[in-house]
Amino acid sequence: MSFSSDIKTELTKIRMADCCSLAECYGMLLFSRSFNENEVSLSVSNLDTAKHFASLMHRCFDCRVVITEKGEKRKIYKAYIKGEADKIRMLNTYKNGMNCGFDSINHDKLTKECCMSAFLRGVFLAAGSVSNPEKQYRLEFVVKDNNLAVDLYGLLYRKHLNPYMSTRGKSIIVYIKKSEDIEDFLTVIDAPHYSLEMMSAKVVKEIRNTENRRTNYETANIAKAAGAAVTQNEAIKKLKKSGKLVTLSDELKLAANLRSENPDASLSELVKIINSKGITITRSGLNHRLNKLIELSKE
Repeated sequence: MSFSSDIKTELTKIRMADCCSLAECYGMLLFSRSFNENEVSLSVSNLDTAKHFASLMHRCFDCRVVITEKGEKRKIYKAYIKGEADKIRMLNTYKNGMNCGFDSINHDKLTKECCMSAFLRGVFLAAGSVSNPEKQYRLEFVVKDNNLAVDLYGLLYRKHLNPYMSTRGKSIIVYIKKSEDIEDFLTVIDAPHYSLEMMSAKVVKEIRNTENRRTNYETANIAKAAGAAVTQNEAIKKLKKSGKLVTLSDELKLAANLRSENPDASLSELVKIINSKGITITRSGLNHRLNKLIELSKE
């Protein structure tokens, strides 16, 4: 099972008050693929979600829901109200007192904070998904209607979750891409365990990235030092061959001999070697002398 599917299965186990059950059911219906006089159905890839929808419909409206299955590699479960009388009774429940149709969110039904959380939970169960945090940070909702997408965007924005909108084919995508905002959303819909799991995954990823940067930095420094050592050794060989090395100052001769005797040593290692012989020199001082030898070899 995927990270997203695991969350949905866990969410279906939450026990709710009657008002929250109605709110969650409203979220699932409103963001399902079919919520109108012709058909009321929910198509999802998570069987627990389909069963949960059927249970909510029975609890809230005493409706009988049928679940069908199709697909081989990727199964899709369709839960729908079969009885015409059940469908009309449920639709009338939502029509009563509604100032808007089935293509926008009626906030009059979501006056309590707990019901708002339940509604968002229903929206996520019906149309949402979240990526595995070990790969990327993204939570998205695939919405069938532009008005619904705008309403959902506004709802998430008012909760300071920094949503974005885009299109994919004929659908509108409302999504969240910051890990902190995704963690907050999961907490709002009563999935704090997975919010903590995201935090843990982020910490592990940051530690891994820091270690990779450190390793890359050290590798680059080693390569740089090795390249410099090769250039210095070649310069010293050229000075020796031309007979110019014996004419140089004692300081440059000392640096040349030190490098020749330790062709693969790093600059810091060379400083330790020469300091152990009672000759004091800094790393920058020795580097200056070696660079001077390179310059002289080019003349």
